[in-house]
Amino acid sequence: MTTKVAKRHVAIAITAALFFSLPALVIYGKRTVKTKHIGLCGHECTTSENMKDFQDEEMPHATNPKHKLIRGKCITVIAFTVTFAFILSYLPYVVIMTVRSVQTLTFHSDGVWFVTYNILIRSYFISSMINPLVFGFMSLRFRQECFNVGFSKCSWERRQ
Repeated sequence: MTTKVAKRHVAIAITAALFFSLPALVIYGKRTVKTKHIGLCGHECTTSENMKDFQDEEMPHATNPKHKLIRGKCITVIAFTVTFAFILSYLPYVVIMTVRSVQTLTFHSDGVWFVTYNILIRSYFISSMINPLVFGFMSLRFRQECFNVGFSKCSWERRQ
């Protein structure tokens, strides 16, 4: 790849990132926050006031501070687990690529090492398989929505 082509790819990636992040400008806005100092207000870059009405509509108990704390901890644990699973699944690929950059790897096409190499070189796909399992085990709402989607599809097929 030439430098000119690389620069073009970077420009395209930056343009796409800016385009896909535009909705965040509408959803996340500046929120005025009072400070400890009298007459001094600041801005917090969280969800803007006009978007607050759309959050947690289906959960009337979401205003309970204890529930928000528990829900926040559950979401944090799920995010940590998904991140940890991604790192573990990506690690074999990184190790193989690092070793391959240092020395040439040669395997016989019928050997056990060749098969192991081909599995480990694609280990980052494991993360995509693990994510639904993590969400399924750790999120009650995810399980309910999956059940609703599956149940509505089954009942729709019965009607035909």
